[in-house]
Amino acid sequence: RLEAVRALAGIRSLKSAETAMRALQKPIDGFLDYALWQTARELKDAWLPPLQKGEVVFGNDVQALTFALRATGASEGIRPLVELLRAGKVPRERQDSVLSLLAALGNPQDLGMVLDLVVREKASPRSAVLLEGLAQAAQTRNVRPAGNLNRLAPLLEVENESVQAAAVRLAGLWKLEGQRKALNTLVEAGGTRSAVRRAGMEALVALGGPASRKTLEDLASASKAHEIRRLAVVALAELDLQTAARKAAEVLSASPAEADPTEIFAALLRQQGGAAALTTALQNRKLPADVAKVGLRVVRASGREEKSLVQALTTAGSLTTPLRTLTPNQLREFIADVQEKGDAARGEKVYRRKDQACLSCHAIGGAGGQVGPDLSSIGASAQVDYLVESLLLPNKAVKEGYHSVTLTTKRGKIITGVKVRQTGTDLILRTAEDQEVSIPLRSIERQEQGKSLMPEGLTDDLTRAELVDLVRFLAALGKGEYQLGKERLVRRWQVLEATQPAQQALAQSPAGVARESSWQTWGPAYSTVAGLLPLEVMPSIKGKAVVRCQVEVTTPGKVKLVFNAVDGLQAWLDGESLTLAREMTLDLPSGTRTLTLLVDLSQRKTGLRVELEDLAGSPAQVRVVGGK
Repeated sequence: RLEAVRALAGIRSLKSAETAMRALQKPIDGFLDYALWQTARELKDAWLPPLQKGEVVFGNDVQALTFALRATGASEGIRPLVELLRAGKVPRERQDSVLSLLAALGNPQDLGMVLDLVVREKASPRSAVLLEGLAQAAQTRNVRPAGNLNRLAPLLEVENESVQAAAVRLAGLWKLEGQRKALNTLVEAGGTRSAVRRAGMEALVALGGPASRKTLEDLASASKAHEIRRLAVVALAELDLQTAARKAAEVLSASPAEADPTEIFAALLRQQGGAAALTTALQNRKLPADVAKVGLRVVRASGREEKSLVQALTTAGSLTTPLRTLTPNQLREFIADVQEKGDAARGEKVYRRKDQACLSCHAIGGAGGQVGPDLSSIGASAQVDYLVESLLLPNKAVKEGYHSVTLTTKRGKIITGVKVRQTGTDLILRTAEDQEVSIPLRSIERQEQGKSLMPEGLTDDLTRAELVDLVRFLAALGKGEYQLGKERLVRRWQVLEATQPAQQALAQSPAGVARESSWQTWGPAYSTVAGLLPLEVMPSIKGKAVVRCQVEVTTPGKVKLVFNAVDGLQAWLDGESLTLAREMTLDLPSGTRTLTLLVDLSQRKTGLRVELEDLAGSPAQVRVVGGK
């Protein structure tokens, strides 16, 4: 099917486009989805003109129309969908995708229809998605709903966190000066949820002006809680760089040990002149050593040389400069230690440590970050000296396709990342935080090739023995017991963080954790090379832990799940309770399915290993979801 879809792209006709879209009538995986996306774009000149003339295209199939229009971003072809929606001819299961498309591509009247629907429904499951679509229209096309935009106001007070945050953000994007008082109340109130407070500060930045600067400067003062001060400094950097740098130095100096200052450094470095402003603000100041180390890591991850700021952070944190360039003799001695004293098992533990952030940027077996290359077989393809120098001097030899790009926008913002792709209108980068960002080409003033996004200094805190073990582990990947097999193991997990709402929910109803809720905070976790999720990475919630994984089903049918052990486990599939066995058969419908496990840490004596196997005679096509 994939090859047929791509072959049709070479036959420039409406019939070819309509034939290709028939692939949507059966389940498709990510590869076929991308092939169809390409074909829709390449055949745009065949199907879009007749659609604009009012002719029936794709048989007025809502799914095909939505897919093709979203693939091409062709707002001029959206009218047939609008008419189908107004006539009540859009199937209920397709309404959300059609409304999202209207929010992203429609004209002011279309956007007004979407806004009215969201205001009526307030906190329906689709409300946040539709509001994000309206935000996209404002940001990328400068299009807003027709009518009085202050009808958004009731959504600023809804209970649903994601809907409230999206509405708050829109109040800023739409320049609703009449909502400034409500926004000020939200960002200042102690009980405001974190996502809403962040959205409120972003809204104040979008509103701009002296009033926003004054509010943010006040929120960054010493009388406020650290979390509020941190968010205020991040926002203030967009409006008043010098004041933000001065406030940042104050906040960083008083940063609690458990606080992560990464976002403050990143916010200032995103602004043209931000590094110089922070350098000046740090003069004659002292920073906690760990705060200074985080700052150095962010500077190096930016791919830019900021020698003055590096020196200022080193001095403020009373840090010493470690030795990173080895002489030939030192390198030979180090390699000998790796081969004779290195322990791959200990090295894997170093690799998995949060403070090293290896898993944030690199994947093993498809599980982990995508900023850097997958390391599944790095030991089988790279010599030990290369591994050593890649850790100590990551810019010495950057793998092809992983050089960074540094952009300066016309508004003075600096964005650094690895190029993912470029369309006719946007450049898409993957940042050091492993997030894809889309930058309109028309907003780019300057573009330069940067260095590796892997910062120098990541191994500075390791002892020599730890570094030897880490290199030994990397050198073993792809060989012997560290060679990935053909088993389809769950390697990418999500773990429920031990928040107060999680403790309350687990005490009231364990089954409640298997249903998606706004109170849940999930973090990433990854299995070892052997496929085991260690118990120690599972946050304990009064002796229990909750983990989940996903599988993507493109063709429904029966599959087998194999657990290494089921003691201390309860399980739910898409919220429905399962009777667990070490080997069990599941009949899976199409779509992404979520397996949630409640782990009793007092009963469970070993980590968790889950394998997916095919069943003879079953048509099921299922893959384990990887990534970050």
